[in-house]
Amino acid sequence: MELLLLFLLWLAPANTPKPIEVTAAPRIALAPSDVRVRIRVEPHTENRLLVVVLAGDNYYRSSQIPLDGDKEATTHERSYIGVRAPGHYMISAILQRQGEKVLHAETTVCLAGLDVSC
Repeated sequence: MELLLLFLLWLAPANTPKPIEVTAAPRIALAPSDVRVRIRVEPHTENRLLVVVLAGDNYYRSSQIPLDGDKEATTHERSYIGVRAPGHYMISAILQRQGEKVLHAETTVCLAGLDVSC
């Protein structure tokens, strides 16, 4: 019985949604390429601001999306058109909640070129 209880407790965190998740497509491509970013934000009354950053060695873009608590959409998308510089890119989504609480999620993208392989 105790073994079953421990197993169920071990599974419980896997079923709880993360407050913020980020995905990007394509994950690997030839430069130049469009990069599409999708951010899923768990609705919460204290959600106030979502910051999305695409950063590489020779490229940086960011955008801010104001959030209206739990009334806001769950999914947000951003597109970065014609990213020309080959390289490895970090995509960060930063969720600011009322009271300066900050949560974040990250993923990576690789754009191959003459001097960059993925």
